Amino acid sequence: MQNQKSSLIRYDLIPQRGLNEVNKVLTSKLDKHEVNEWMKGLKWTEVISSLKKHLTAFELGEDYTPEGNLSIAEVAANALILA
Repeated sequence: MQNQKSSLIRYDLIPQRGLNEVNKVLTSKLDKHEVNEWMKGLKWTEVISSLKKHLTAFELGEDYTPEGNLSIAEVAANALILA
């Protein structure tokens, strides 16, 4: 059994700069998608495909997408959608 202190969720541990970059990614998608459209359901394979595409780009040294978002922030956004 966990003690009460370790069961509390710590929101202050999220790196705010990284979270801001993820928010930029999600905001940039509003040109094509409705707000929180992903919550209505979509194929997880499409999200995995996007995650892998952006991770590969990052690994190949492409820090930014053609839209100007950080490639790794695109990865993080996709991972959060899957969570």
